[in-house]
Amino acid sequence: MEFFKKLFFLGKKSLPYALFMAFAILCWRWFEFSNAQHHNLAEPIVNGVIGGIVTSLLILLFSIIWKSNITPWVENLLYKDTKVEGVWDGLLIPYIGIDEIDKRRLKIAMGVIEHRRRKRKDGNGESPNNTSSSTEISATSIGKNGEEEDVEAELILKNKGKISLEEDELIDRKFFIKISSGAAPIEVRAEIKRVGHSIAAQLVEIGGASQIHTYTVKGSFKNLILTGEYENDDCSNIDRGSLSLMLRENGNTLEGFFSSYSDHDHQMAPFKCVLKRHSKSTL
Repeated sequence: MEFFKKLFFLGKKSLPYALFMAFAILCWRWFEFSNAQHHNLAEPIVNGVIGGIVTSLLILLFSIIWKSNITPWVENLLYKDTKVEGVWDGLLIPYIGIDEIDKRRLKIAMGVIEHRRRKRKDGNGESPNNTSSSTEISATSIGKNGEEEDVEAELILKNKGKISLEEDELIDRKFFIKISSGAAPIEVRAEIKRVGHSIAAQLVEIGGASQIHTYTVKGSFKNLILTGEYENDDCSNIDRGSLSLMLRENGNTLEGFFSSYSDHDHQMAPFKCVLKRHSKSTL
């Protein structure tokens, strides 16, 4: 009984090989029969191979044309959402989670970014038509260990005329500011391209880990929300993450959050992002 079981299992394992050998023998016999009947086999085989190659090339060419031209055309034809393609300028700033503090930090960061742009535009940082005035103020910086350190700071008063240097007015203009470590705003510019609901963008970061970083963004825009992932174009940089932005202010502002790598803490951290649609009047 054991002999028959072993024979059965051996036959079961050998069955695929036996079928392959039988198929090979059958094909060989058919070739012999065809040669005996003086049939020309070379011509139909060559014609079949050439026909298969030509068909494959035509299918490949059609698929490339379909993906690069027809699909984007159909998607743009069916697209009914807001158009967000174009250039957007804005900033990134670390998010704390305390509403009042985050609003103040965002307002200050916008002022800093505006000052940077004005300084780049003026070249030397001074404009003859600039009515802003400034004065040095007392400021402290909170380091990573929680200790306060004195830093130099400057208060810029816009459209307030010149500041009098009288002692009583200087006393009225004394300020004490605490600046958290790593809270410097990061200026960004995004060039967004859209095909249907798909989004592809180039994001240029001025500030942060180095002077200039370039990122590739891929995502989608649907129901006024842009979601996606970004990755640094420099392979030596590990910064990559995700983003979620909402279109606001009648289509002129994208506002939301980045989940990004923090250089100071060496961990993932949320960043508040505000992007304004670029216009000719933008500095």
